[in-house]
Amino acid sequence: MFGLDAKTGDLVWQADDDSDGRLHTSPTLWKGPKRTLAICNIPGGETIGIDVKTGEQVWQIESHAGHATPTVVSDQLLTYGSSR
Repeated sequence: MFGLDAKTGDLVWQADDDSDGRLHTSPTLWKGPKRTLAICNIPGGETIGIDVKTGEQVWQIESHAGHATPTVVSDQLLTYGSSR
């Protein structure tokens, strides 16, 4: 995952998320009280939170997530886990 400057298209950051460029989903934004995170499911059934301004990986959890894009509702993160 990487962040671009919306005005220039220049690369601002590139995340090191151990996914080898194989993200399972489109990222979704979660606007928290201190920062905005891009949330994405990655291979291995995990979900990551990336700071959109810096590219810093803030957290990574075992979610058993599949190929569904995570959804944020109010202050809750919803993601679909594989049952197979």
